[in-house]
Amino acid sequence: MNKKKVFILVILLCFVGAGFIYWDYNRKQESLVKPSADYLNDQDLLDKAQSIVEVSHVRKDHDIQYLGTDFVLYEVSVEDIVRGDNVLIDQPIKILQTVSSRYPMLETDHNYLLFLDPYEGPIVDNAYVICGMSLGMLEEVEDQIIFSDLQKEYFTKLKDFSLAISLFKEQLKLQ
Repeated sequence: MNKKKVFILVILLCFVGAGFIYWDYNRKQESLVKPSADYLNDQDLLDKAQSIVEVSHVRKDHDIQYLGTDFVLYEVSVEDIVRGDNVLIDQPIKILQTVSSRYPMLETDHNYLLFLDPYEGPIVDNAYVICGMSLGMLEEVEDQIIFSDLQKEYFTKLKDFSLAISLFKEQLKLQ
């Protein structure tokens, strides 16, 4: 009888321990992307992003796996600062991006206008994250801003901006 109670107690403790490990793992997973999850539309980008920068020379630095989530660390050159003084122009900066089949990734040697926040977390030091995952990643092709399908769906204010990059940046500065 006593051995039965001990066995049942051990089994219950195993279930409680497994539940705690599962809860803690999910809590850590959520905190990895939290800095960019508060951006739901272009108005959020305009109101909350700490920096808006034009970047070029995108170079993949390396892949990172942390707690079962894949990330890519990129190095980019800042060509222009539209907003924010925490990024140095003509200096390479690091961008940490979560790998997801639902969102596009930065592409090597493409130019972008990025809405950025400093990354605060355990994965890497001195890096930035794109606000709203790919929502804050505007591709620049032949001096024009190209909106993704996701941006076309969630943007209201920026849709009315001129798509010529120089005018687009000027309009952003007025916001």
